Amino acid sequence: ASCVSLGVPRAMARVVVAAVCVAWCAHGLVSPGPSVSRRVAVARSSSSAAVERREGALGRFAGSVMGKVFKPAAANPSGVLDQFDKLKRESRSVRQTAYDEPQSARLAYLRGAASSLKVGLVRGLAFDVGVVVAVAVAIAGLDFSGFFKLRLSPLPLALTAPVIALLIAFRTNAAFARWSEARSLWGGLVARVRDLTRQGTSLPSWEKGRYRFSALAVAFAYALKAHLAEIAVGRDESEKERGELRADLGALLGRLEADEIMRAAHKPHAVTKIMTRVLGEANLEPGLQARVDEGISDLLDYVGLSERIVKTPIPLLYTRLAARALCGWLFFLPPVLLGLGLAFSQVVAATALAATLLLAADEVGVRIEEPFSVLPLAAICDGLRAEYDTLIQAQMYGGAQPTDASYV
Repeated sequence: ASCVSLGVPRAMARVVVAAVCVAWCAHGLVSPGPSVSRRVAVARSSSSAAVERREGALGRFAGSVMGKVFKPAAANPSGVLDQFDKLKRESRSVRQTAYDEPQSARLAYLRGAASSLKVGLVRGLAFDVGVVVAVAVAIAGLDFSGFFKLRLSPLPLALTAPVIALLIAFRTNAAFARWSEARSLWGGLVARVRDLTRQGTSLPSWEKGRYRFSALAVAFAYALKAHLAEIAVGRDESEKERGELRADLGALLGRLEADEIMRAAHKPHAVTKIMTRVLGEANLEPGLQARVDEGISDLLDYVGLSERIVKTPIPLLYTRLAARALCGWLFFLPPVLLGLGLAFSQVVAATALAATLLLAADEVGVRIEEPFSVLPLAAICDGLRAEYDTLIQAQMYGGAQPTDASYV
């Protein structure tokens, strides 16, 4: 009502009111009540017919946005945030791909820019960027209407910008160090699995269960992948994930041992127990058996090192400090841009661009902080399985394709 009394068009008043409501409700400061509806009703009744004809399209658009986006966010802010968090988690599985030549062609600058709106990273930040833009719209609208002037000097933001950059850079570097360590661990795991597969299929003194032992070494990689995915998100496996793991283990080991592993609370440990049992039945020389058993112990070491990465994330205090400092810096950006004399559209566009880039840079650190959710572990396990199939085909069947029952 105050905006309309100062000559602000009705549609602009509705946008300002909606922007303030979504900014407050997103942070849990207030909840929309009858007073907001009364203000909107007053603004609607105070507009003239000429303004209605001139701003009718914009008014209908603002009303549609309020009904489809702002009202659900105001009614259940945590539910809307949960939906965007779910979108971020689901988009991680899309990135679990190994590097190949077609993928490098998609990394071209123009193609990457054209597909930016389809990337889960950007779409997952839509609500966060929307809140920042809503605050910018509210501040700029109030300033240009003459109702409230809030223009600041650029000096405070210029002095604090290096601090924001250091917070984001330190956090991203710490997350990348976790990702690099996880990649190195799985590189060593792949080498150890290949070595155990070689020993199981090539040692001439191995009398019983040699191919079964090699299959168990490959099954260990699948079991560890599922185990890390389970403890990373703190939940039980879904039926689809359990079904995929059961199918992979069943194809390698057979139904009985696959069921034994699936019933275990710690699946990688269950696989190593079976490997130790099979090794005891092999009747190897004591020295040779000890060396093979050291390989099994190395597998358990990789389990412990991987669990350490998952269970010890970056300290939450540092993560919250970076997030709060970044949000505060972005909320003070519109008054500074107004103080520089920018127009309404320029303030909103510049704020949206800065929020998207800075929040995306911080979100990259959040994504790779859980490295096993973005590493192509499925492709790595499938590669080990393909190598094992090729080895069995060459040594046991002289080029013929073996059946699943012959692996046991």
